[in-house]
Amino acid sequence: MRAVLETPRRRAGAGLARALLAAATLAAALAAAPGGTAAATPGPLEVVVELRVWQRVTDEGDIWVSARARGGDWRTLGTIPFPLEQGGYPDGRYRYSDLTVAGAELRLWRVRGEPAVVFACPDRCEAPRTLHTLPLGVVPLALDDGHSTGGWYRYGDLTLATYPHHPELDRDRLLLLRIGETLAGSGRLNWRIETPLSEWEGVTARGTPPRVRAIALASRGLTGTVSGLLGELTALEELRLSGNSLTGAIPSKLGRLESLTHLSVGGNSLAGCVPPPVRSAARNDLDSLGLPDCLPPTDISDGAHWIEGGSYLFHWHGRDPLIFDVPTGLLLQTGGAVHSPRATGLAWGLLLNRGDGHLATALDLQTAEEWTADVDPHTGVPDALVSWMIESAWLGAPDAPRTGPPVLRALASGHAGGILLDWTGLRPGASSWQYRMRGPGHAAWGEWIDVPGSGGVMTRHRLFGLARGATYRLELRPRPERPGVTYAARATTLEEGPDGIPRAVRGQELEEGRRFRVAETRYTFRVPRGLPLMLGNVWQEHGVTWIQFVESRSGAPFLYHSLLGGVQYSFAAGAPPDIWALWDRLEESIWDQPERHGSPTD
Repeated sequence: MRAVLETPRRRAGAGLARALLAAATLAAALAAAPGGTAAATPGPLEVVVELRVWQRVTDEGDIWVSARARGGDWRTLGTIPFPLEQGGYPDGRYRYSDLTVAGAELRLWRVRGEPAVVFACPDRCEAPRTLHTLPLGVVPLALDDGHSTGGWYRYGDLTLATYPHHPELDRDRLLLLRIGETLAGSGRLNWRIETPLSEWEGVTARGTPPRVRAIALASRGLTGTVSGLLGELTALEELRLSGNSLTGAIPSKLGRLESLTHLSVGGNSLAGCVPPPVRSAARNDLDSLGLPDCLPPTDISDGAHWIEGGSYLFHWHGRDPLIFDVPTGLLLQTGGAVHSPRATGLAWGLLLNRGDGHLATALDLQTAEEWTADVDPHTGVPDALVSWMIESAWLGAPDAPRTGPPVLRALASGHAGGILLDWTGLRPGASSWQYRMRGPGHAAWGEWIDVPGSGGVMTRHRLFGLARGATYRLELRPRPERPGVTYAARATTLEEGPDGIPRAVRGQELEEGRRFRVAETRYTFRVPRGLPLMLGNVWQEHGVTWIQFVESRSGAPFLYHSLLGGVQYSFAAGAPPDIWALWDRLEESIWDQPERHGSPTD
């Protein structure tokens, strides 16, 4: 921005009431200023706001602002105090204030403990969770564009284009900002927060009320992926993405586009399957992809599951089911429903962890938006696969079609380097079964192997002599073969200590009736029969060991305290009916048993 702005001056007694009055004055002054809503480029629906935010270097709460509509006069207002204290979270970490400029409503957020940055959005938005986990439309404004003459204040400039009288079109525009980042890859689009929508290449907005109706980006050199956020452009009629170098899958969320009549995605390198509802577009080139139709999403509502490369559904406490896609190459474990405070109250989300136990993301069960996302520890940028999965999330209808939960279990055996396959939950009808596996570091699957003696009622098979501490992918299929019928699972083999007791690892379901050690601790336990169990988190606090166990079908936790014993039971739908008695048996089996040489005893 080109402007000569007044440097903030300390004003005695400038409190919150005065700041709010100044905000009202700001809105009135800018709305009345000659040319305050005029602009050289934007159409009549658009308002382009230019904003400068000042912050005292030694006091992050001392905030001042100047603002105008493009074409207005900075001197109409000057620079006014604007402490961000109008509202926020009860803990005081996130605070905001609202202002109106030429009819455009803006919100500025401040995060306590993170000076030199504020967050702005052209609406009444939620707070940012981190610098890289931002709600839709929230833009970080780094206060690094310069300093006042005396160096007491730093400032940052930001330009925002918005549609204050057409909120649906404004949301379409904010969605496209995210979509463009995902689509472009190493290509380029001129979609920017400061640029009016009327200047964006390949985007057509029309109708009453105005909405984004067409996206025409054929042969534009795009190298990214197809974003699931396209499924939120509910008025979209045409989507032309052919002739680019897009990769990845077609998100199931695109099936929500009921107005879509033209879809062209050929000439890309898309993989996976085609969501059947997408084929309803009257003109489409989906057959040119040579991909099969997708199956309905797999229901994972009944507990903790390993998931990868497919569409999944989580239904919780009568809410509309959360549906999301997991890209190939991203292995996750569901962690059940968790709650978190928000400015609007308590919210519930689905926890998704990586295979190494680190958090990947949590998806809100009421809005399908993310709370947080895994970031690269070196660059601080969100993981691309996790981001794609987050964009694919949506809320389906209560009667949304689905397939049953995974029924092949791969348990860590009571002997180190062993896996127990259990398909007890599968319907009978096969004369025999075959399995195959893919070991660590191997890109290709092994050959199909007949399960000895599986023609009768046997539904278990042990694998011995595998690499210890390694993760294997396993598949099972019936004989004779039924097209498309294959069951998948994953297991990590265990290592053992000098006493021969296998060391349980976080997130791996364990064989019932066997004794295991709690990771590297001095404690051992026996898994009660009838209790599908995996080890959860283990931590030390003030000399006390805390051990979390998880009932693997329902996700119900049991927390053990090394001094007090069991201190928290939990019940969840899908857990065994006698889970209370099983928790008691588990607690009784926990021993303080340091590792020693020799054979394990019980």
